Amino acid sequence: MRTVLLRSGFLTHALLCGAVAGVFLLTLASFTPSFAKPEDDREEVALGLLSTADLGTYTRAFAEAKKKRWKKALVLSALARNPIPAEVIHWLYYTRPGTAASFDEIATFLRQHPDWPNQRLLRLRTEEAMTGGLADEIVLAWFADYPPVTTRGHVLLGEAMLRGEDHDAAEAYLRKTWIERNFTRHEERRFLAKHRKLLEKTDHEQRTDRLLWDGRHWEARRMLYRIDPDQRNLAIARISLMKRSWAVDKDVQRVPKHLTAHPGLMYERLRWRRRKGKIESAREILEHPPAELVRPERWWDERVVVVRRLFRDGYYSEAYRLASEHGQTEGESFAEAEWLSGWIALRFLNDNQVAFTHFTNIYRASRYPISRARGAYWAARAAQAMDARSTQNRWFRIASQYLTTYYGQLAAEHVSGQRPIALPQQIAPSQATVKALEANPLTEVVRLLQEIGAKEHIRPFVLQLAKQADSKEAYAWLADFTLSLDRPDLAVKVTKRAQRQNIPLFVRGYPILNLPNDGPEPALVLAVTRQESAMDKSAVSSAGARGLMQVLPRTARSVSRSLRIRYSRKKLLSDPDYNLRIGSAYLNGLLAEFDGSYVLALAAYNAGPTRVRRWVREIGHPRELGADAIDWVESIPIYETRNYVQRILENLQIYRVRTSGGKFVLQPSNDLQR
Repeated sequence: MRTVLLRSGFLTHALLCGAVAGVFLLTLASFTPSFAKPEDDREEVALGLLSTADLGTYTRAFAEAKKKRWKKALVLSALARNPIPAEVIHWLYYTRPGTAASFDEIATFLRQHPDWPNQRLLRLRTEEAMTGGLADEIVLAWFADYPPVTTRGHVLLGEAMLRGEDHDAAEAYLRKTWIERNFTRHEERRFLAKHRKLLEKTDHEQRTDRLLWDGRHWEARRMLYRIDPDQRNLAIARISLMKRSWAVDKDVQRVPKHLTAHPGLMYERLRWRRRKGKIESAREILEHPPAELVRPERWWDERVVVVRRLFRDGYYSEAYRLASEHGQTEGESFAEAEWLSGWIALRFLNDNQVAFTHFTNIYRASRYPISRARGAYWAARAAQAMDARSTQNRWFRIASQYLTTYYGQLAAEHVSGQRPIALPQQIAPSQATVKALEANPLTEVVRLLQEIGAKEHIRPFVLQLAKQADSKEAYAWLADFTLSLDRPDLAVKVTKRAQRQNIPLFVRGYPILNLPNDGPEPALVLAVTRQESAMDKSAVSSAGARGLMQVLPRTARSVSRSLRIRYSRKKLLSDPDYNLRIGSAYLNGLLAEFDGSYVLALAAYNAGPTRVRRWVREIGHPRELGADAIDWVESIPIYETRNYVQRILENLQIYRVRTSGGKFVLQPSNDLQR
């Protein structure tokens, strides 16, 4: 029996007793998505959470919501006895752009649904719904609980404060808002009409500087007449460099001498030179950077291009010096800068002790398995170069703990040699974990959406459950749950989130699909598919790549012609088998073009064969490097492609276990050289 309490028209879950639809524990080795052939003939059991009348009502209500007929959707949902799907329709209505819902409606919903997804979006809509007639006490109380997330919210809070007693704090807050927030042209006019007298010259200068660092040059142009002539010339020069204007030389010459060392101007000059291919003159700026970088990660994005060009051309000492003087202190840019410094020191300068220090810095400063495995693996390689056997073995063992990562697998290969390994035993959620997650209100929301057929709304609720997961058992249960819903894409999402906390869900997060019989190695196709679309058959990229293997329509047309099958743009999304056939054939063609090299074919699948042919001319062929083919991958000029190749090679090792049914010998180094 399920008991619920109703309050102010919204649902609060009080008790969930019994197993509503059974325990969602699967034997994952046998799970197959619906678009693959099932491995057994068990019947699918209907969830049956809704009465026949409610199911019909909600089917119509969600259909109306899909057509954006919100009034009909809300009226229909109010007719049902089970109120939970009605809550979802309200949630959809409140989060939609331009919702007509009032502040009170959205605020009440937000307070009563603190664990629902899209909390920030609900706050944004709440701020949009605030009217000028809202009492200051309500505004102040609201923002005390929910700090502003929009420019409008910040302004409303500042103005409410200004009508209070602490004018100094209010004025400081409004000035800070002017400097740090982005305004539309209309918002800007309105703000200045009210608060121009509060703003000082330095506020306008700081705002202009911030806008230019953010690349918002159109908004910065509106600031030009509000700053003094020297600052105006500085801003014009930065914009001219940013836009690569024909008048750039003249604009830079107008900058007064005392501002020529401004970090923003130096950064834009560096970026302009790098984009123009003037690497040597870009290097001059990097050798004498400003004392304060302001945006260190931006500087690293430029520095790394110059560093890689220098070591490509054989200037290893210069490349190391520029890399090691990176000025990064945290985050991904720090890890990448330390790794590149260490790699150049180890592989090109034979400075093994210095390299070892860089690599251990990465391991100690990183939180996530990919970076920690990378740091530990290369620390082992540096120790190996110093003939420090015990240190080498210790770091290889540390790296091998991250078995789902590229470098963790390379380390495990070193540790295990040719001995077969088995994946760790699957995590089995305890009954207590199962009971708690079965009783989670969001779990019931997901089940009801599945039953109604509103599957397009399931994703945010599953991801919200993943955010709430606080143990390896919780992640395992949630991955099982998503697979029971025939959503391998969500199982992959849950698994990737778990892996960032070093909770590997080996089987659950690597679904098996039916593949064409005449394609490449099945494990390779599955590894590519997992990386390309995360097993989402409806995925469409910003570049227009479509479906499971993210095939571009023009590529699909060409491959269809070579296969002598009819091309269909629609089927790239609607027919997973068609998408897999096209993608597998294209990958097979790349393997043939690059003489069976997995590394080159994968790089070409991501970056295109033309680029890869150029890289082979510049870097050589991975096979020519033998055991050091690992360096070829790290020499790929494009970060996205380097990362892409490594992620697929790590997926490949796991999929070989999945497709072989048990133990296997790790062979990532063979895949690098094949």
